[in-house]
Amino acid sequence: TFHGAGASVALNHPGLAETAADAEALAAELNARRPESALALAANVADAGEVRAMMAAVQERWGGLDFLIN
Repeated sequence: TFHGAGASVALNHPGLAETAADAEALAAELNARRPESALALAANVADAGEVRAMMAAVQERWGGLDFLIN
């Protein structure tokens, strides 16, 4: 996996309770393996403002984004 190879992982979800719980659980699992290596973020990718806010959080946390998988 990318995480297993050393990548930090931002997990986007649309903000629904069930998707938020899944994303937060996965981020917690990844962070247990390697602290501060995963972040769960809510953003509707159809909303440019939400995407900008998500990317700002990634920028603040890790200094930017190396690649994106949709």
